[in-house]
Amino acid sequence: MVKNYLAIIYRNIKENKFLNLINILSLVIGMAACLLILLYVARENSYDDFHENAKDIYRLNLDIYREGKLAQRTAQVPCPLGPTMKNMFPEIKEFTRLIDWGNCIIRYKDNSLRAVDAFLAETSLLTMFSFPLVKGDPTTALDNKNDALLSESFARKLFGNEDPMGKVIIYQGRDRDIHYVIKGIFKDLPKNSHLQFDLLFSIKEVVDRPGMRDNWKTHGVFNLYLWLNPHTNVKNITAKLDELAKNLVEKDMEVHSALQPLRDIHLYSGHIQWDYTQGNYKIIYFFSILALFILIIAWTNYIIITTARSMNRAQEVGMRKVIGATRKQLIGQFLFESLLLNIFCAILALILARILLPGFNRFFGLNLSMSILTDTNVGLPLLALFLGGSILFGVYPALALSSYKPVSMIAGKLKSSAGGKLLRKVLLVFQIAAAVCLIAGAVSVYKQIDYMNKKDLGINIDQVLLVLNPTYLIVEPDILQSGERFARELQEYPEIVSVTSSNVPGDPYFTSEDVRRENSDAKYLVKFGIIDYNFLDTYGAKLVAGRNLSREFPTDKDAVLLNKEAIRLFGFESPEKALHQVLIGDNKRYKIIGVLENYHQTSLKDAIEPICFKMHHYSPHTYLSVKLNTKNLTRAIDLIKTKYKKHFPGFPFEYLFLDEYFGRQYKVERNIGKMAGTFSLLAIFIACIGMWALAVFTVATRTKEIGIRKVVGATVSRILILLSKDFIKLIAAAHIIALPLAYFGVKKFLENYAYRIEIGWWFFLIPIGIVMLSAFLTVSYHVFKIATTNPVDSLRYE
Repeated sequence: MVKNYLAIIYRNIKENKFLNLINILSLVIGMAACLLILLYVARENSYDDFHENAKDIYRLNLDIYREGKLAQRTAQVPCPLGPTMKNMFPEIKEFTRLIDWGNCIIRYKDNSLRAVDAFLAETSLLTMFSFPLVKGDPTTALDNKNDALLSESFARKLFGNEDPMGKVIIYQGRDRDIHYVIKGIFKDLPKNSHLQFDLLFSIKEVVDRPGMRDNWKTHGVFNLYLWLNPHTNVKNITAKLDELAKNLVEKDMEVHSALQPLRDIHLYSGHIQWDYTQGNYKIIYFFSILALFILIIAWTNYIIITTARSMNRAQEVGMRKVIGATRKQLIGQFLFESLLLNIFCAILALILARILLPGFNRFFGLNLSMSILTDTNVGLPLLALFLGGSILFGVYPALALSSYKPVSMIAGKLKSSAGGKLLRKVLLVFQIAAAVCLIAGAVSVYKQIDYMNKKDLGINIDQVLLVLNPTYLIVEPDILQSGERFARELQEYPEIVSVTSSNVPGDPYFTSEDVRRENSDAKYLVKFGIIDYNFLDTYGAKLVAGRNLSREFPTDKDAVLLNKEAIRLFGFESPEKALHQVLIGDNKRYKIIGVLENYHQTSLKDAIEPICFKMHHYSPHTYLSVKLNTKNLTRAIDLIKTKYKKHFPGFPFEYLFLDEYFGRQYKVERNIGKMAGTFSLLAIFIACIGMWALAVFTVATRTKEIGIRKVVGATVSRILILLSKDFIKLIAAAHIIALPLAYFGVKKFLENYAYRIEIGWWFFLIPIGIVMLSAFLTVSYHVFKIATTNPVDSLRYE
């Protein structure tokens, strides 16, 4: 029987080559596009799955309230909290603390390297997490305060072919050099780990300090991970922790804890301040829906084309029924055909996706791999989706073809049922509506990105070069003096406007303090911007009252500038009234000497925050900002490099432009826009195939009617209108359904941005224009061809 089915399939394909080719093309393109998107979705959902104990590991987050208002959401906790919880809560099997140590310079003999990702950690990190050591003992690797671990790739860079075990490396710290002994080498971390590091240093020296060991100050620097016993009630842990916190925090403060599952950290940490994860669950939902839409559009094409050509197979089905075939057997035959066709298309789609994947990765800045399909948590659901969809969308054609009466089929008097016509129209409306939603979403994302790129930030980030700052990595008198000489010498050249060491736009402010006005008890957790004398000149920040920090006033080391948002927070009547007033910080008095206009330090997703700007005794920033005044950028960069090597010999010269650095914040939005735009056009293309198939079917069933109309005097234009109006109605219905849904979805998307576009006329006209043009180009040729056919040929048509 299977052999017979295969012979029938071959014969049908041979007799309808073009239509079957279109059907296969639609399915292959739709499946390949769906597969590529789902590879991205699967990779994002796979973060931290590789840890053996992942389901029982949680990160502790804290919500800090002041005077009943949420002041801060953080994953940074006090140092003693981990050991205290371990002693008090038997549900906790183990804990580990981490400190993100950021950038540092590592030296071994004459080789110096900059390490971008370094952490201080406890040995328990290696027993809780699946970060295997290729050398060393994971149970004791970080027990001593001078122990260190390196990744395989970093060890090769630093040691070459030499065995690193037991060797001493020098960490060039901010105020001293620290010698570490290499106690282990770990495998390079998987890309789908939310923790990314090349070096691990022992945290023991920090946690054992008297001033740190018993420090319960709420805003700490430690990330705390807890390994719970299986089946532990997480709510009980958080309730007990909240009760413990009541006795430890300040009177005007309230702390609520939350245990975040390890596998949720990557996608569900957008609300956590200063977190180093960059995933977003909303984007994953969007792309999952996008992939599903494209696949369903392709499958609906299959139904449209298959049912449209049912007339061609009527006699075959009639003969089979006459010679004894049951309806059950016919349904089995057509389902078998559907499944076989979908499996064939899925194999082609897999091959196509594999061919396209390198270009897909380059275009969207990703690093996806087909190997993720071997993971049963990914491969099996995908297989179930494709097989289940193939069967589901093959059911209706099978039921429709097997339901006709054999006499009508053999006599050739079979007509398409009203139900079949309605279904094809409904499916086409769905296809067009889905495409309209995708286009409206893609255009909205593009408009929002364009708005954010063009909006005035309140400062000028053009022609600013960021240069790696050695005084950030090492705080020694010689280095600090070299930094001052470097900046001073650069400013002697006409190509350089100014040099500043400050918070770089594009990075959040990491320093914060509890601050109150003098003679007031109301405290506010306020972020501090660390600047120097040249900050205003470099970035063009505007003073609205008072003066800048100045070397002429030695007391300016305890002075601050506020932005206008901070003026409002502290309740000053005006910027001028705030001048010379005093703020009380962490055991320190700050005199207000100036007020700055608000400006955007980070992306337009975030509202402008109240900021205090102060000096620092050393430069705490990764980069120096060099404002250029030249079109010859190559010459300016060569000049800066020469001076850099002169003042900082042995340090790597690294630079980038600030506008590119600032634009990194919109990488996710750009990818959403590119993906949505690319796959929206693809969805339209697949939908156009469905429109084309329906047009072919409609014209074929009305050929004689067209011939008669032409004989009695109908013009080509009247026939075009007659044949096109049904498609126009369907397209109009699709827009009526889609545009309100798209409007709601886009409005929800834009709520993520503090500064956003208004939805205007373009939101409606652009999708309508694109879809109408696509539909016209798809349908018009075939309709025009039949409308201009000789009526004699039309009347002869069978």
